Amino acid sequence: MPTFRSKLSSAKLVSVVALCTALGGGSFAIAATVSKRAGTRHGRDLVVDVNIEDLGTPPHILVGASGTAPRFLVDVRTRNKGDVAAGPSKTALIIKSGPRTRVYQWDVGALGSRKQADHKVLVENLEPDLGFTKVKAMADYHNAVRETNKRNNEQTQEIAVEPREWDVSPWTTEDTGSGVDNLTKTGDGFYLRFQKYDHGFAYQAYGPVTDTPKTYPGCAPVSGSKTVTQTPWAGSFLKIDPDLRTYDAFVPTSSNNFFATCTIGSSSFQIQVAFVDLSTGKAVSKKDPDDRVLEGVDSMSLPGGGTESWTWTFTAHLPKP
Repeated sequence: MPTFRSKLSSAKLVSVVALCTALGGGSFAIAATVSKRAGTRHGRDLVVDVNIEDLGTPPHILVGASGTAPRFLVDVRTRNKGDVAAGPSKTALIIKSGPRTRVYQWDVGALGSRKQADHKVLVENLEPDLGFTKVKAMADYHNAVRETNKRNNEQTQEIAVEPREWDVSPWTTEDTGSGVDNLTKTGDGFYLRFQKYDHGFAYQAYGPVTDTPKTYPGCAPVSGSKTVTQTPWAGSFLKIDPDLRTYDAFVPTSSNNFFATCTIGSSSFQIQVAFVDLSTGKAVSKKDPDDRVLEGVDSMSLPGGGTESWTWTFTAHLPKP
């Protein structure tokens, strides 16, 4: 059998092996580089940041009888997060409240990698609905820039809106049982006025409250009443929670008392009567964020027998819709 001999010298064979090894190692390095680059998205990436000024923290608006909100500023920052410069574009600020929408637009010049441009919008004569006004900024509003990610072009914030005052008519607490029927009731001109934002909208009560005993054991009849006016009522509150979906209200009136006349046959004498605290029930009450009227009825049994009942109607002091 013939024997075949390699025509390559041992030196040349070593060179070929070294070359193959070098090429093999290089191919692994190139593959690693390509793989690394494949996981990185190069290009332009526009985003926005929104900061609402002049409306407190969190942003909130109080609307009065005019229905117009105070003017405020919105600071919008447009940024290019990408590693490639972005050409000129437009950024927009969209304010939506109820069925009404406002759109502000402005030019944003070319932005280099990691560069930004700030713009302030003065919002005036806004007539927001109660509830939440949405403030949304959008980068590249007209899709003029080719980006690696279009899903991060927007940012939205909300402004909570409630009335500066609630008109109250009526608000009653009535205690009945064991021959007693005593009614405490707000009078004309009673209202709730905003005081501060403290984890929700906090109001205090102002105006006249009248107590009238309707029946008293053995009296036929009982007569007399008393009206007390405080501006504001110390310790009173209406609290609307931050989500604008629950509220609670209370006016401590029971420290006030007076003398009424009890008549039995041809005789009469004085009895002491105490006011009953005003309340919106034994638990927090529910509402919708855009409610213009808060009203309800509730009752509970008293420890010594009898029943305490509450009725209330609070109407936002706003222009008619």
